[in-house]
Amino acid sequence: MTAAGGWGLEVVYPAWPHERILLTHGSGMPHREPHGDGWWHVFHSHYSELRAVGFSPSGRTLAVATSSDLTLWTRAT
Repeated sequence: MTAAGGWGLEVVYPAWPHERILLTHGSGMPHREPHGDGWWHVFHSHYSELRAVGFSPSGRTLAVATSSDLTLWTRAT
């Protein structure tokens, strides 16, 4: 999943069934570069099932939906 400006998302399962959402920017490659240097761990599903994750059409809002919550992040540009 990608958005304008070089932003991307990766869903990983290091401790299935607890998903983690990683936000990447530019050439950020999770697990190949230090955390915070092109990628960030932004969400960890502990108690609820992950239902959906993605960017808005403008690419300025990131949504993560679980079976119990909806979390939104926005950026100015």
